[in-house]
Amino acid sequence: MIRLAYALRAGQHEETVAALAYGLACARPAPVLTGPAAACTTLAALYQRLAGWQPLANRYRLIGDDIVDVLQQLQASGQLPAVWPQETGPVARWRAARLYLASRDFDALHLVTGWQAALSVARALGLTEVPAASAGQLQAATLALWLRLGQPALASPPAPLANPARSWPLPTDDHDCKLLFSVLQLAAQDDDPRWLGMAQQLV
Repeated sequence: MIRLAYALRAGQHEETVAALAYGLACARPAPVLTGPAAACTTLAALYQRLAGWQPLANRYRLIGDDIVDVLQQLQASGQLPAVWPQETGPVARWRAARLYLASRDFDALHLVTGWQAALSVARALGLTEVPAASAGQLQAATLALWLRLGQPALASPPAPLANPARSWPLPTDDHDCKLLFSVLQLAAQDDDPRWLGMAQQLV
């Protein structure tokens, strides 16, 4: 998704084709997001229900394998509700960002850049928001990484930047550059100045 978003933004046809081919080659069945547990009306309620639940400490080379492993453990233990709670895109994006700010974890960084990529692709297709099926997988990934990282208390969203008309020095690490770019894009796409507040914390 991230590679596809960059290709579409740059208007690079060959890279767009390569990104789609890569996605198809790496496709796997989506983890089951429902189970026998009582329904939760919100994702916040699901987080509260799962507080204290610890997944087995398997670790894999790929971020996706870690996420799938935790979700499969949740499903097998009967901890998932019968209906996956819905959450608006902006709230879900901030939940992922708050997890990154609380942990500064490399995997959680990709949640933020992944959400921004998904929104960019949706907008390129003429949609206003990430489709529910994709959003649900990103929300599940956030929950899985929160559990994997020891359930840190999610950081509060930063305050809006007082002076948004400023230049942004580029970090030296390429992943930090992509994170800063994604956060600045989300400030415009979600029309939410709190993302600029987060950008200020990254430079």
